[in-house]
Amino acid sequence: VHWTGRTLQRLSVFGEVQAPLVPMSWLPFWLRSVEADVAARYTIADTTQEANVAPTGGLKLGLPGGFALRGSVATSNRLPTPIMNQKRSLAPPVRALSAGGVNYVSIFDPVRGETYGVRAGDAHNPDLRPESAVTKSVGVLWERGGTHRWRVAIDFVDTQKSGELIYLDPQTAV
Repeated sequence: VHWTGRTLQRLSVFGEVQAPLVPMSWLPFWLRSVEADVAARYTIADTTQEANVAPTGGLKLGLPGGFALRGSVATSNRLPTPIMNQKRSLAPPVRALSAGGVNYVSIFDPVRGETYGVRAGDAHNPDLRPESAVTKSVGVLWERGGTHRWRVAIDFVDTQKSGELIYLDPQTAV
């Protein structure tokens, strides 16, 4: 699929620190380790005048028998919104009809088998916010072995999105 509108060139830098959160001597007998994971991705793009930081934090509790409980919170942002990209059509452009300042676009209604004009317009909205997401995960992990390691994990992941835009042209809406 070919896209028009703009090209997006980004530079991204990722850093992560994993370390024990407390000394083992402070832990109760049933807890083997408490580890923290802090990470961040810094993204910049001159072509879109974009710069953002997406932080991530995690916690892992080591239990006896190779089991562990873990959880994390991660964020992400996407600028600019995908409404600024549109698929490039290989067919000739659809001619908008104009009637008294109102633009009409010709569409085909597959249910009725008819072609007719519908009102269309693209008003730019300067108050659009970036698309963003917060992902939370929690899981159980089991590890065995030294040289040849077995690892089994079950995680529950929940992502909450905001500011997500979906581009609808008149034909898609029908």
